[in-house]
Amino acid sequence: MSRDSNCSEDARAAVQQQGSNKDGQLEAAAAVQQQQQQQQVAGQAAARALDLLKRVHELQQQLALVSGGPLLGLPNAADLICDQMGADLVALWVVSSDDPTCSVLLATSGDDAAAELERRVTHRPGGGPVGQRGAVLGCGCDLVLADAASPQEVPRDVAALSQRSGLRSFAQVPIGPPSAPLGCLLIAKAAPGGFVAGGEWEVWAHAASMGLLQHVRDAQVQQIVNLLRAMHGHDSPTALIGVLLRKATGVRLAVRLALLQKSGADALLFELPRADSLTGAAPGASAGAGGGSVGGRVTVSQIGLAGTLLASAIVERKARFVKDCSRYMQSCFKMATDIFSRSSDLVASIVVVPLLVEGRALGGMYFALDSPCSFEDMQDALLGLVHAVTNTLATELADRIDELTTETAARRARGSSSGLLLSSGSCAQGLADGGALSSGSLSSGSAAGPILRQPSSIVSASGASHRLNTEAMLQVLQQEVRKNWRRGSEMRYLRELTLAECIGQGGFGAVYRGTWHKATAAIKVMQARKNEHEAMKDAVEMAVLSSVQHPNIVTVYSCLTDMVEMTGKHTYVEASLSGSGAMDCLRLRFRRLQPDEETDDSVATCNLLVMEFCDRGTLREAVRAGRFHRAIHGGAIGVDILAAIEVLLDVAYAMQYLHSLQLVHGDIKMDNVLLKSDPSRPRGVTYKLADFGLTKILNESESAINLDGAGTVTHLAPEMFEAGSRVTRAVDAYAFGIFMYELYARRAAHYGLQHPMIIDRVVNHGARPAFPAGSPRAYAALAEECWRAEPAARPTFAQIAERLEALAAAIAAPAAAPAPTLAATAAALGVATMAAAPRA
Repeated sequence: MSRDSNCSEDARAAVQQQGSNKDGQLEAAAAVQQQQQQQQVAGQAAARALDLLKRVHELQQQLALVSGGPLLGLPNAADLICDQMGADLVALWVVSSDDPTCSVLLATSGDDAAAELERRVTHRPGGGPVGQRGAVLGCGCDLVLADAASPQEVPRDVAALSQRSGLRSFAQVPIGPPSAPLGCLLIAKAAPGGFVAGGEWEVWAHAASMGLLQHVRDAQVQQIVNLLRAMHGHDSPTALIGVLLRKATGVRLAVRLALLQKSGADALLFELPRADSLTGAAPGASAGAGGGSVGGRVTVSQIGLAGTLLASAIVERKARFVKDCSRYMQSCFKMATDIFSRSSDLVASIVVVPLLVEGRALGGMYFALDSPCSFEDMQDALLGLVHAVTNTLATELADRIDELTTETAARRARGSSSGLLLSSGSCAQGLADGGALSSGSLSSGSAAGPILRQPSSIVSASGASHRLNTEAMLQVLQQEVRKNWRRGSEMRYLRELTLAECIGQGGFGAVYRGTWHKATAAIKVMQARKNEHEAMKDAVEMAVLSSVQHPNIVTVYSCLTDMVEMTGKHTYVEASLSGSGAMDCLRLRFRRLQPDEETDDSVATCNLLVMEFCDRGTLREAVRAGRFHRAIHGGAIGVDILAAIEVLLDVAYAMQYLHSLQLVHGDIKMDNVLLKSDPSRPRGVTYKLADFGLTKILNESESAINLDGAGTVTHLAPEMFEAGSRVTRAVDAYAFGIFMYELYARRAAHYGLQHPMIIDRVVNHGARPAFPAGSPRAYAALAEECWRAEPAARPTFAQIAERLEALAAAIAAPAAAPAPTLAATAAALGVATMAAAPRA
């Protein structure tokens, strides 16, 4: 019995043991299954994370590869983000570097919602930098709204956008560091709950923000942002236009704006006055209420669209351009009538980009360069600029065209020029078949030309005459002629240039008599300088002489820079057309130095200045030869005062002209006045000012900086001996006074003194030359006024010329009554007397 009982217990124990083992196995299997499930979930999460990472990386790569121009790239980036995130609206704002409290909308993607946002391009939350005043659109701060229609507090501008567009969920992230954001990215969806905290959208949004950073930081983007900010908030449409024209580009481009009138047959053309349009003001330059300098003035003209580049651009819906206006003018039978405008100067190439808003044309923007250009390198920048400003122009000006037309007509009727300089004209019919410029590629073709400078009624009339800007046409054709001449002379020797005897020499080089295209000329050969400072003097002289045109300034035929001199051993004879017979010519030949050619001891380089030949030498040589002085009875020296005044007037007229061009000669003396035979003059000679090696170009403050005090010591004004002093027109007046003394007295100023002693006496003791006894008082008084110590007390050359003219008239008038005295006889003959003195 007990054995059976024990067996039963063992059996039960065995069964229990088997059950326990089975439970353990089940638990182990369940644990393994759970672990496998967890691993599977983790693997799926990792796969999703990896997939998200790949897609985000792909998004950033695509953002990096959008259009090369950032202004065109941002709209493309907005479209890309909108598509990748399945959004109904994407918007990009950029904070203005000029005003951190203002952000500007630069790109949107979406239909109706985007149009709603574009009604307000600039955004200013007020009271501190963007991003520091809570969650509002356009601020560089985080914003997450699952449902804008929910009872929770919703920012006012978000609620307004939601009501107008039907969008329900919004998310906004900063671009750049949150503490100092450069902009922000807004993403919105029509469905509620589109953005949940911690969702994948956050990774997408921040990754997109990171990808946009390189575009937002671009200098061109900041320039446009600051431009749009400056255009915002102007009550006057002309003030807004003035800001656009002055700040539109940071390069030397002339900008115009054309706005179509309601008739569709005419347009208002806005541009800067000519002097203002050439300044090339850097972006960000301050502009007042009127938009900038020159009192905020803007020139407006009314043009007919027929035969214009603008009409062609609007019809073709793409930019039209002329890449070489000179060649175009000479090859096109009917030129476009809007290439040369009322205020245009040198227009060598031009492009007009249409302003298109929702399929309709608002007008166009013109960009003109002073050199031929295909616009390939700047097409993205120009198209991006136009794209960026179009919405602002449409919002601010589309409904104000009639107001602008009325204002223009009213100002013309009043004869007022405040804010607007008015002009109008009717354009002749022409063929506008120009080159095409688009964001994708460029193609060339013929295009079309000049415009109107006609001061008549602002309303075009079919019978109205028009005045073309011939000056602008002349400049572009002159540029083409000079370019062709230079191209033709690059590799060949200049056979049209020959050099004969040397007629002057100094540290600068030498001056030769020779021929230029068979005509007698003076050729100044300036050897290559050792440093930039010395080379600048040669460059200034060539620039000035090749730019000025005056009968009393030596005429320059050509400036030949970077020439290579080739010297032979023999001479040859060539006939001269100057009337002096044959001349022995040196075998000196020159060619241009090539861009890839290195200079060494075997290659001598120089600059050549080819000038008119003044056959009567220098004024100092004429004075030494007794042209102005002669002995009279009693051992005195007679001075032909009328002849001297004739010299002085010629030089004064030349200086008056130079000063009007903001130029200071810097070295007026007898050696730098040349004489040229002229049968039309009473004394058979014309006096010409020469040698511009010390010329200074004055800046906006009517002065230049005295860097080295260079010049002739006896003729230098006291302020010129102080380094860093201001060089003004008055230094020429001082030198002219010394010049008057030496011409009259026939002796050098401060004769016999060494340079250090001259400087000490002039600067510290006010020493000046003393006129001989018997000198005409009016003559001496004028010279003494010219060399006054205080620059502001010296007369201008207009005043000098007026005084000299009066003096000449008084001397030339018949004497009131004859007198037997020497002085009276001399005065009647226009001769002044003085004691004999050492010659200059």
